[in-house]
Amino acid sequence: MEATAEIWDALRAGNVNALEKLFRKYFDGLLSYAIRLSQNEIIGQEVVQEVFLKLWETHKRLPKVSSVPAFLYRAVRNQTIDELRNQQKKSARFVEISNGTLVHPFSIEEDLIARETEVFRRQQLQKAISLLNPLQQEIIFLRFYNQLSYQEIAEILDIKYQTVRNYMSQSIGKLKKKIKK
Repeated sequence: MEATAEIWDALRAGNVNALEKLFRKYFDGLLSYAIRLSQNEIIGQEVVQEVFLKLWETHKRLPKVSSVPAFLYRAVRNQTIDELRNQQKKSARFVEISNGTLVHPFSIEEDLIARETEVFRRQQLQKAISLLNPLQQEIIFLRFYNQLSYQEIAEILDIKYQTVRNYMSQSIGKLKKKIKK
């Protein structure tokens, strides 16, 4: 399989197959992220589709990037924020990007006790994550649910690498405390 950087360069050169490869490779993760940010599956789908449409429309002006996933996740984040702002203006109601809880897909054990234990642990974790501030929740989501590096998260959120590390450390400490109670 081609390296992501090569696919990106092919897209920049106008190769429509490269766009399709990026779409197939990143769509699920980007969609999950957009839904998480918007709390709405339809908006999430529209946002990701819009990002890929813009990629194609602007392929000649796309920059050379050090991390294609970071570029795509940041584009989805910015597009989601823009979409929510537009909807907020239209409906004149406030939409908070970071409300809600993270959902982590677990495989259910066949044994009833194991299932109940897993459900309880998941509820504890979700409750603990919901007590974190929105930025900490987003960093946790990007790191553990989308397996992005600290550097990629820093680029997506437009914050320093060390800030991401600090927030992650603080978040994990808070989660450990809350779950032990």
